[in-house]
Amino acid sequence: MHVLYFGLMLRYLELIGDYAEENARTVIDIIQKDKKILPKWAIDRINNYNELAYNLVEKSVDCFFTGNIKNANNLLETLTVIENERIRLTQELPEIPRVCCILWNINRIAYNGAGIALKAINNALERKTKICCKS
Repeated sequence: MHVLYFGLMLRYLELIGDYAEENARTVIDIIQKDKKILPKWAIDRINNYNELAYNLVEKSVDCFFTGNIKNANNLLETLTVIENERIRLTQELPEIPRVCCILWNINRIAYNGAGIALKAINNALERKTKICCKS
């Protein structure tokens, strides 16, 4: 089972990398081609949203290796906060289609991070401990 969990975690990380690459290309394209410049407050809000998602991913990977079920469960609850922030940002930011794409990709990064947190919980529950062991 542990090999399966490692494989799933790697798949999640690969998807996260794909979304991050797509965001980087989109940001470069916006900077080079669009004359519309987002206001500083909007860039800061998107950056903070991005940090929330990447912190979720980083902490989920840590939980996977440490087996910290409590933290992993808290990270799953954090996903709701991240989703609510995406909804707020979508409503508040100027309507630039590519910005919506960036927000969506960040949201997918967070969901994949939550997937890692879930696998961290499952992986931890499969391990032998002093309290619980398989016969």
